[in-house]
Amino acid sequence: MKKYNLRLKYGTFAKDGDENVWREGLDETLAGDKGLADFKDLNGLAKAYLDTKSDLGRSIRLPGSDAGEDALVAFHQSLTEKVPGLTPMPDLENAESVTAFMKRLGMPEEASGYDAGEIPESLKESMLAFQAAAHGSDLTKKQFDVLSKFLVTENADADAASVTANQAEQDKLKLDWGETLGNKSQAILELMKQTGAPDSLVDKITGHKMDMASMKWFNGLVEALSGEGGQMDFQGGQHEDGRVTPDEAKTQINEIMGNKKSPYWDASDPQHAALVKKVVELQKQAIAA
Repeated sequence: MKKYNLRLKYGTFAKDGDENVWREGLDETLAGDKGLADFKDLNGLAKAYLDTKSDLGRSIRLPGSDAGEDALVAFHQSLTEKVPGLTPMPDLENAESVTAFMKRLGMPEEASGYDAGEIPESLKESMLAFQAAAHGSDLTKKQFDVLSKFLVTENADADAASVTANQAEQDKLKLDWGETLGNKSQAILELMKQTGAPDSLVDKITGHKMDMASMKWFNGLVEALSGEGGQMDFQGGQHEDGRVTPDEAKTQINEIMGNKKSPYWDASDPQHAALVKKVVELQKQAIAA
């Protein structure tokens, strides 16, 4: 009766070769399930079953909401084994976990692993400090590369702007003081020498890097200290008529000509002509009776 009913359902006079005959051994409820509509024979159903079983063997079960820490750890381990390129998020409250995560993304083992490339000599010490700070912050090599290039570029732009601004200051000073620039600069240097000024300040004068306002302030100080009632002499062994003693003249000549960095030896320096003229005058006074 069961077989007869199936034949009526899937074809009144179905023969043994019909595609639905293989269902005759099934329970009527199963045989009529729409899920079997795509299967033509028992072999197809068996293959589908084996494929599903194989897929289940490769599947990963998601832990339930009540799963404990051990179950979650096992799940993460199983997941990374089956998907090698997968990187789980670190525990942001755990520094070691974060560092391990960043190393997978490209953080070097040591600060020296960052490549700063070609950098100016003036930035080398600062770059070493930046490398240490970058490693302490778990930066990847790519992140370091972007930031270091930005810092080098910003520094270069700042240096260029500083040079431009300094040149503008020197041009203003030359225009304002004219031919007296050399003598006034020399007097300021003498003031610094006698008062023990730091080398950094002296270097600004000799390197023509002192701003105009500061140069004028120093010049005013020179005039105040060497004028009427002044207590200091910034020309060295000078007589009341402006001449110096022969010994002092020789000393000043040796100081000027003995300094190979002196503007005396640089014809392009704005102080050159004034110093040459001064040496000539000193030579005259050095041989005076």
